[in-house]
Amino acid sequence: MKEILITCDTEVGELGSILPNGFELFIEGKVNGQEVGYRLINSIASNYNAVVEHYVDIYPYERYGENKYRILCQNIVNEGHKIGLHTHPASKYDKARKFMNQYSFEDQKTIIMHGKKKIQSWIGYSVMSHRASGYGADINTIKALYENNILIDTSFYFRNENCRIPYQYKNKSAFIHNVLEIPITIYNTQKFFPPFNIVKSFYTKLDFRYGSNCHEILDVIKKMPDPCIIVIFLHSFNFLIRKFDFYKKKFSEISIDKYLIEEFHKLLTGIQCMKDTRFNYSSQIVSSENYQDEIITLYRKEFIIKSINTRLKLYFSNRMNV
Repeated sequence: MKEILITCDTEVGELGSILPNGFELFIEGKVNGQEVGYRLINSIASNYNAVVEHYVDIYPYERYGENKYRILCQNIVNEGHKIGLHTHPASKYDKARKFMNQYSFEDQKTIIMHGKKKIQSWIGYSVMSHRASGYGADINTIKALYENNILIDTSFYFRNENCRIPYQYKNKSAFIHNVLEIPITIYNTQKFFPPFNIVKSFYTKLDFRYGSNCHEILDVIKKMPDPCIIVIFLHSFNFLIRKFDFYKKKFSEISIDKYLIEEFHKLLTGIQCMKDTRFNYSSQIVSSENYQDEIITLYRKEFIIKSINTRLKLYFSNRMNV
């Protein structure tokens, strides 16, 4: 079977921290009298018998209030979904160092231990999986996870400049220092730009908010070899339109993206209709040593202006999410 992992980075984010109500906006999704954050993601997924694995950044809990994070984690578990640790060290340890790979092995052990113990105090048991913010993990992160008995990592992103994990595969899961690495699934997009006969190649994750779309994700899933593990990527603010003015350093508009809510429904409907897929979560996965390490290639015709706008959106969104 093709194992489908629905993962969600549940976070305020670095730029969101400038707002006193960042938790309510970017985790709970409270906008215009509606709530379109993590609980809506869970509710939609549950309708399709899918489990969402939330990688929760708990490190700003002192800023927003520990009880909010306690309720967040308890709600996720009570609604039948899963929690992993999402390490955003800058918010607690050093604003100048956003990525785990900027910290020593001992510091990383401390960061991971703190996050693990805090979540355990809220839900009564230890998390089993981890993802580094901005994919910024290295081999010390893997070793620090092992020291803290967190034996699953989902930080590896092929050819991402922040990711420093020495990993021999692209999409295939395998053990590194006794930690199971489940890579963020990527595919290759060959973009053809008429009338100039220009062809550009891009690696894209399965994220229908940033760079991908529902149609392409379903196409990739259909073409992936069976068996395999496929990681789909969301954020707790997935259904928000966030416009940020980098000159004024403030959000100019935050509203609800109804189109992306429908995209999520379409995506889960499409997966549910496939006979060779099933929804799963990381702690149910075993090593995939015998799986193929394949990158699917899709071909897309695109106009120059549209492509530039997409790349700019990705650039600024990456700055907002690390």
